[in-house]
Amino acid sequence: MFTPWDPATQTLILTGLLVVLLLSGRVRAEVVGLLTLVAVVGLGLLSPGDALSGFASPAVVALIFIFILAHGLEASGVADALAARLESYTGASESRALVVVMAATALLSLFMNTAAAAAVVLPSALELARRQNFSPARLLLPLAYAALLGGMATLLTTANLVVSATLESHGYRPFGVLDFLPIGIPATLVGMAYMVVWGRRLLPQGPAPAERIPHQKALAEMLRAYDLQRGVHVLRVGERSPLVGRPPSRPHLARELGLTPVGVKRLGEWRFMPDLTARDLPLQPGDVLVVIGEEDPERWAEYDLHPTTDPDVWPALQHQDGLAEVALHPRGQAAGQTPQSLRLREKYGALVLAVWRDGRAIHHGLHRLPLRLGDVLLLLGPPARLALLEHDPDLLLLRRPRARRPRAAWHPWAAAGAMLLALGLTAAQVFPLPIAAIVGAAVVLGLGIVQPDEAYRAVPWRAIFLIAGVFPLSLALTRTGAAARLVQAVFAPIQHAPPRVFGALMLLLSAALAQIMSGQVAALVLAPLAISLAEARGLSVHGLSMAVAVGASMAFVLPTGHAVNLLVMGPGGYRPRDYFRVGLPLLLLLVPVVTLLLPGL
Repeated sequence: MFTPWDPATQTLILTGLLVVLLLSGRVRAEVVGLLTLVAVVGLGLLSPGDALSGFASPAVVALIFIFILAHGLEASGVADALAARLESYTGASESRALVVVMAATALLSLFMNTAAAAAVVLPSALELARRQNFSPARLLLPLAYAALLGGMATLLTTANLVVSATLESHGYRPFGVLDFLPIGIPATLVGMAYMVVWGRRLLPQGPAPAERIPHQKALAEMLRAYDLQRGVHVLRVGERSPLVGRPPSRPHLARELGLTPVGVKRLGEWRFMPDLTARDLPLQPGDVLVVIGEEDPERWAEYDLHPTTDPDVWPALQHQDGLAEVALHPRGQAAGQTPQSLRLREKYGALVLAVWRDGRAIHHGLHRLPLRLGDVLLLLGPPARLALLEHDPDLLLLRRPRARRPRAAWHPWAAAGAMLLALGLTAAQVFPLPIAAIVGAAVVLGLGIVQPDEAYRAVPWRAIFLIAGVFPLSLALTRTGAAARLVQAVFAPIQHAPPRVFGALMLLLSAALAQIMSGQVAALVLAPLAISLAEARGLSVHGLSMAVAVGASMAFVLPTGHAVNLLVMGPGGYRPRDYFRVGLPLLLLLVPVVTLLLPGL
């Protein structure tokens, strides 16, 4: 019988509050995690030492150094080299291109963060669609699903590591590096077959590639894709203009006229914003400004700005190296904010040239434009600072600036060797995964493939604090008996069902939670329930735990289910119904496949 002060009741209420706060999005995820840790101690559900055990959890330690290893693959060029070979294997066949893109993405997700793997392949997939003259919408959603499917096959996925750590904290053997392959590989193959045979028929046709946001290697084509030829204007500063005397780097045109200043021509030489500073000579009559926005001759006349033409402006703009494209991170805090409130210029020296939304480019009033999930921003700024966007928790870097840190010819081999070394040490049971990951990370750091500052930025500290903060709650669910009571209440009607029915239901429950919240949180909440259910019914603890872990990666149905889904939403021009139409059959197809392969059931 539950009482108001029963520890199990308090734990269940705390779990419910955790879910509500995470779904509301009103409190940052890492803050929710830390508040949960404090609440567990404050209510006396765990001792302070046990509550802090999440920060020493094998999953947290392994994740930190796996992200550093994965960044080594990216910084050394291994990931780019793999993605660059896509086109040579595809020919002119759309179905073959789909298979190659999905296979490359799934392979990368075995060793990298799921969203990072998709982001690496995304530019090559868009270029492939352009060259083969079919819509990116035919490739990008399969790419996102392949990243999720590939993540099922490896222990290195966050949800899988969380479940493995939960097993170990309950006294059971943690999962090994290869334990997920018997499920992940068949699931990936089934998912690819579904997309080739039936799923691609459900994909939207989409407009021609030229009407999308192509991430082409040719900069001029990308600028035309954003319709910047329509948005770019050349204005000569008159003698009575209030802009005279203002710094060319901040003439306040965005605030007063909704225009984005891009460059200045003075003494016959064009200079663009990454090279302009407040120390430059103030604007003078006769200077020529390049701005982006809507044409408004009457307002321009009030500011004594006169439209003119210059044949050199477009070639000069096309030669700018500091261009990047970013999308809003679905688990970040950028949605609802404006480029101005995101402080992109202060942090990265970045100007927003255009925003791609609902199949068209927006050029005017960008500094005050409330951003939405699915928006893609075209930025101009210093290449070295724009590269730091890769580690911004609120943004996903889609297209990188051209300038990158020089790397030696042996770096790719060394980075790949460090990753294989870590996996080999774990597979051979020489070291547990956290220690093996530390060894691999020490190699890439010691060889200079990854710089120490880069290593700190490569770790998604928001996810680390969330996992470490919520992990004690999963302990409390078991120790207070809350998990056992909840399992009894939920599964009592089917207590005599075959073991695989319990596996299928746990899989579906995990997948359902993954659609509306992060897979890692679904794993944290459900893993102790799976253990309690297995103990109560005499079922395989590892089988039900694996159902939770795999289900947490099956976020196919909603665009908000996973970062990779929203990563492709803008470039692919998808609508939420596209995810439901294509992803629900995939989910329903994989449930029986995975259920039959769950070990020990």
